[in-house]
Amino acid sequence: MRVFLWSLLGFVLGLMAGYCAILFGWIGYSELFQVFDADGGRVLSIALLVAPLGGLATGLLMAFWLALRAAQRQVLMEG
Repeated sequence: MRVFLWSLLGFVLGLMAGYCAILFGWIGYSELFQVFDADGGRVLSIALLVAPLGGLATGLLMAFWLALRAAQRQVLMEG
């Protein structure tokens, strides 16, 4: 049960962190290099397609990593 909870926590935190990093990274990049986006199509594609996929990938990686660490800790505590 402890491994599941750690993996769930890792997924949620990784999902939010990955989404925010990609979205704010794009906003910072577009401000720094003055990217012209008259109709807002680029930022919408980042916010609705690229950032959620990146957040999903980051969430899955974080869930796997925290589940692995929790399983190792559980084995060390039992044995």
